[in-house]
Amino acid sequence: DNDLPLCVELNSSYHTQNKVAIARGERFLIYTDGAIEAEDPSGIMLGTDGLTALVAEVARTVQDQAGTTFLDELLVGLQTHAAGRLRDDVALLCIEVA
Repeated sequence: DNDLPLCVELNSSYHTQNKVAIARGERFLIYTDGAIEAEDPSGIMLGTDGLTALVAEVARTVQDQAGTTFLDELLVGLQTHAAGRLRDDVALLCIEVA
């Protein structure tokens, strides 16, 4: 019987608490390491800077569309970076403040 949240290790310490104000209409993206570890054909990982740039690019192109379209296009961008060969699982969760 373990009541720990997903992906929390029993004997690890977690000390960081941050509060972020999110305004109406803004989106909050949660992703797994597979997104930033997506490698291009030469083996270069996308990284957090690359993912940030991809998110900004996708946000501009799907500005007035639903969150699912945003995630679909973000996944297409990841697959494009990786030439269609994502080596790790990728989970993306987008929360839009209504």
